[in-house]
Amino acid sequence: MLALGEVLRFHLRADLADLVEDFRVDPSGLDAEGRMAGNTWVRSRDRIELIRPK
Repeated sequence: MLALGEVLRFHLRADLADLVEDFRVDPSGLDAEGRMAGNTWVRSRDRIELIRPK
C-alpha cells in the first residue's frame, strides 16, 4: 500500500521556533521517533552526517 498526500499546514512548538533557520527546523530539538518494521522503533538522538560525493 502506498499513501501520498500534500502537507497544507503544520504546527510547531513555540520553543522550536527559535531553532528555525532557512525554513528548516533543527532536528536536535525535535527528539523525533519513527517506526521501523514489526515492533521496532527508532529515535533521532544519535545522528551522523554523510557528505554526498560530487
